[in-house]
Amino acid sequence: MFDRIWGRIEKAESKLRNRFGNSLETPWQRFLSHVHFQLMDHGFLRILWTNFYQFSPGAYRSNQPSPARIKRYARRGIKTIINLRGSPIQSHYLFEKEACQQCDVELVNCSMWARSLTPKHFIIELLDVFDKIEHPFVVHCKSGADRASLAAAFYLIYKKGYTVEQTRNQFGLKYLHLKFSRTGVLDFLMDVFEREGQAQNISLRDWITSHYDAEALTNQFLENRS
Repeated sequence: MFDRIWGRIEKAESKLRNRFGNSLETPWQRFLSHVHFQLMDHGFLRILWTNFYQFSPGAYRSNQPSPARIKRYARRGIKTIINLRGSPIQSHYLFEKEACQQCDVELVNCSMWARSLTPKHFIIELLDVFDKIEHPFVVHCKSGADRASLAAAFYLIYKKGYTVEQTRNQFGLKYLHLKFSRTGVLDFLMDVFEREGQAQNISLRDWITSHYDAEALTNQFLENRS
């Protein structure tokens, strides 16, 4: 029931979201993009609520930062921002790209999914990013609840040698991650890796490269829920 209602809301919102907010070229377009960012991307909810937490030395997670927040990040020494939302020509990305350029913060764009599992090559790209980025860094998605949780867990496993169990605290109500919803597919992924990868001493990268099938695992999760 929750998934059906949320799906209808997302569909209606998507139609409106794509009608404006795709340029900063003129004062009027910038104004429309600002309205788009605050209303269609729910920026007004993130004025005080940042979902900003440190999960490892020099590593932070958050929801979508505003230009003002990016300036604060730069002042506190943040060198890199990993954006998990891709690079669509929409207000949130346009403002983020502009602010990072102005603040001399490197912006790295990755693509991850929240309500189904991310295709293999995008996860490998993220692991490659972890290998080369300058610290300290912030990784974010839209709300900081789901994709940021998975990215933080992957970082801790891949770069710090954590077990899956040691990353469980990255998924929870503290970050507004709802395991009982479709985003529970991320918890399911961690369970499968723990059972089929970690238990057999297969590294995260090797398991993703050789054993991971995003579509099959997503379908398995949905079948288990029905």
